Amino acid sequence: LALWDLLARSAGRPLWWMLGGESDLVHAYASGGLYRDGDGVDELAAEMRGYVDAGFRAVKMKVGALPLDDDLLRVGAVRNAVGAGVELWVDAVNQLDAATAVRWSAALAEAGAAAIQAPVSFSDTATMARINADCLPVIAGEAEFDSARFDELMDSNAVTLLQPCLGLCGGLTAATHLAARAQERLIGMTPQTFGTAVMQAAALHWGAATPGVHSVEYHCFHDHLAPLLAPALRRVIDGGIRLGEEPGLGLGIPLSGPQSDGGEIRCHRRVAV
Repeated sequence: LALWDLLARSAGRPLWWMLGGESDLVHAYASGGLYRDGDGVDELAAEMRGYVDAGFRAVKMKVGALPLDDDLLRVGAVRNAVGAGVELWVDAVNQLDAATAVRWSAALAEAGAAAIQAPVSFSDTATMARINADCLPVIAGEAEFDSARFDELMDSNAVTLLQPCLGLCGGLTAATHLAARAQERLIGMTPQTFGTAVMQAAALHWGAATPGVHSVEYHCFHDHLAPLLAPALRRVIDGGIRLGEEPGLGLGIPLSGPQSDGGEIRCHRRVAV
């Protein structure tokens, strides 16, 4: 990621352009809806509605840590709060039991969920394939780093949307090759984001440049170093983000080239706080 950023900066171009993109527009969804101590259904609904008010047209929340009936209340409340025109995804974080995951997924679909991420163990492709075929589109792949495992997920029809993490799957180049294989199978992509603004910016730029990307995860709780993002990367309008023309990743940490001073190599960094 750093080398791609430096390459784009040296050319004075944004990363999405260096990756072959034709537009700086990328669609993103708000990732939040955690289980928070002291918060109830009303607070959850207000949180998710806040993302819609901020410009998102798709949101994702967590499920799987409570009994089914309790989680159905949470999903129903969010569904009502965000409105019918907003796409609602749920993330089970691999918590559902294989024996009950299909029933859970069907019930979540009835409650208003449009897709489910990581419903069961990453190794349980058979159950994911059942859910994907009979209940809800499945999103998976965030923890995968082996190219063969991505192919297994796709070839077993276990996913509707493949979810690579740029920090695990081999970076921007490997993710682009993976997206091409997904397109051959008519499978969409939605890159997972975590950690810091560096990964967030990389996923947004890659999403804008890559054919077949449905949307990019925009973390609303893993927001470390978020102030370093260029203003354009923090502005959501009707579900989309215009990345603009800032060179490289568009982060507020411009790097000069290595400079020699009496034989010592220095790399100067300016950080906006």
